[in-house]
Amino acid sequence: MDDPLKKDADTIKAFLSNQDKSKLIDLLLDQSQTDDRLHEKLAMQAAKSEPRGPDMASFRKVINSAVKRRRFIDYAHAFEYAQGIEQIIDELDQMAQDHPSATIDLCEYALTALESATGSVDDSDGHMTPLMRRLQEIHLAACRKSNPDPKNLARLLFQRELTTDYDVFYGAAETYKDVLGPKGLAVFRQLAEVQWSKIPPLGPRQKRSTEDNPRFQITHIMETLAMMSGDTEELVAVKSRDLSLEYAFLEIAQIYKKAGKDDLALEWAERGVRSFPGRCDARLRDFLAEEYKRQSRHDEAIVIIWSEFADWPNLTYYQKLKPYADQIQAWPTWRQKSLDLIRDRIQREKDSSQKERSTSIITWSRVPDHSALVSIFLWEKDAESAWHEATEGGCTQDLWLNLAALREEEHPEDAIRIYQNQIAPTLDHKNNAAYEEAVAFIQKIHDIMSRLSQSAEFSKYLQSLRASHKRFRNFMKLLDKTNWY
Repeated sequence: MDDPLKKDADTIKAFLSNQDKSKLIDLLLDQSQTDDRLHEKLAMQAAKSEPRGPDMASFRKVINSAVKRRRFIDYAHAFEYAQGIEQIIDELDQMAQDHPSATIDLCEYALTALESATGSVDDSDGHMTPLMRRLQEIHLAACRKSNPDPKNLARLLFQRELTTDYDVFYGAAETYKDVLGPKGLAVFRQLAEVQWSKIPPLGPRQKRSTEDNPRFQITHIMETLAMMSGDTEELVAVKSRDLSLEYAFLEIAQIYKKAGKDDLALEWAERGVRSFPGRCDARLRDFLAEEYKRQSRHDEAIVIIWSEFADWPNLTYYQKLKPYADQIQAWPTWRQKSLDLIRDRIQREKDSSQKERSTSIITWSRVPDHSALVSIFLWEKDAESAWHEATEGGCTQDLWLNLAALREEEHPEDAIRIYQNQIAPTLDHKNNAAYEEAVAFIQKIHDIMSRLSQSAEFSKYLQSLRASHKRFRNFMKLLDKTNWY
């Protein structure tokens, strides 16, 4: 079967082949007046075909036309906008082979324009970052081909990385090291150290200044240089400039750990935990606990893990505590201590909630329940204790459903009651997915009651449901499709 598009293309090609050159030029020019993409493509082709080299002014004009817009680029037009810029980048990519020096300048110009324009684009789909990344790749390739002055390149790369808001030339020293060479890297480092000397050190819990904008960029630059040098102490010195957060101590501990300096790793982890009394980054505590464990200092390790559990008394930290307690054959003691702490926390939450209600204080905190205990007992496969806690103090819906599944066989009435309690709150979501979920609960109730020879009771229950929730028409339609009568 013939391809009609190919046939049209062949016909058009034959037609164009017989036309006068001046007529074709007029045709293209006429079309370019209403087709921005075609106009920009022709302009760039003309600009780079100049006998004395690319016409930089014309190229910059095309870049400005494609990138700089007077109006905000909304989501609906963002893709088309990005495609127009992509066409320019394609031309720069091709030009890099024959005119690398010019390409370097134009990539830098385009990156500046893109950084400036990005704030005026709805970039929800992330078009802009790949465009900037590709421009940097072309820039690097052109630098490798043309070998620009390394000192001037170092100055440019440093300034761009220091002032960017969009990670332009991020990690430039490492990326461009073969182009910069020893001379360029020396200039880059010199500039970095001058700027670094202006950054004040921060101790634990100290806040950064609102005017401290370049701290992140210069810190990353110094980290890159330190990692390139392979000097552990240099990297630690950079990291030590900002100890305002617990994570900084962890990073330093990990650096020393990787370097095989376990004693220093332990020392920094201990310093971090001491510097942040009370709640502390769990990752730092975990690191310290593992170091204590590695040194068979199990009593100290479990104290660290217990502090985590005391801050967050839930199943996750309960599970984390057990293997440390097992190391010293003391799980029964620590288990009871954990359960006592949870019960005490629940009671204090209930007392606080009761006080708020009695004083008419409105809060948005959750209603205290026994979910933590229920989840722990379920994990320990103690279904009866879990059931007792749930009926005593309540729990989350997912835990109730877990309990229902466990009790269907031996305690079916309990399972029925749980599923029945899910119907009303599920229907309150008032959407078709909720109605389908409610019908699934009713199906479970039906199956259990049928097994108990309670079909008549189920029919009465279903009638009461219909009467209570008849306002949910789509729910009624789903019930009509069942074969429960």
